Order: sequence, then C-alpha cells, then structure tokens
Amino acid sequence: MSSDERAQIARAMRELKPHALQCYAQHKVAGIADLAIVLDGRGHVDQVTVRGDFAATPTGECIQSVVREARLPGLGRVIHFTWPYVLR
Repeated sequence: MSSDERAQIARAMRELKPHALQCYAQHKVAGIADLAIVLDGRGHVDQVTVRGDFAATPTGECIQSVVREARLPGLGRVIHFTWPYVLR
C-alpha cells in the first residue's frame, strides 16, 4: 500500500472515531479495540474483526457495526489492514 493510500484510509478511519466513541458512551467500558479490516476495491468493508479488549463484547459488536457500515476510499483492489481505537 502506498503512503497516499495509507493516508486516505487513516483519514477515513479518523472520521469514524466519533462513532466508535458513541459505543464507549453507550457501554462505559474503556480499552483498545484492535480491528482487522478487509476492504474491497470499491471501498466497502467486506470483513471487520474486533480483537483485543473488546473481542466478543457488546462494545466490540457496536464498533464492528460502525465500521461495517462505513464507506472507505476505494483503492481498486482488496486491502487488509489493522486499526486501533482507544476508548476512554
């Protein structure tokens, strides 16, 4: 992945952070949501797995839903990446 592509994804993921923080506000559990994301070439999230503190938790399910609904930059090919959200 080029540095420009990384920057596009980082910008999109930062824009989602307020929505992830709503999950924290709802469930009141602090920690790190470590996300493994598969993005198709059109910018649709094909898969998101929550690992770390929020794996298999209501907060993790909330964050997973937020990311699954997101539209990220379409880069013309499948992209696998990880992204952490710190909730506190």
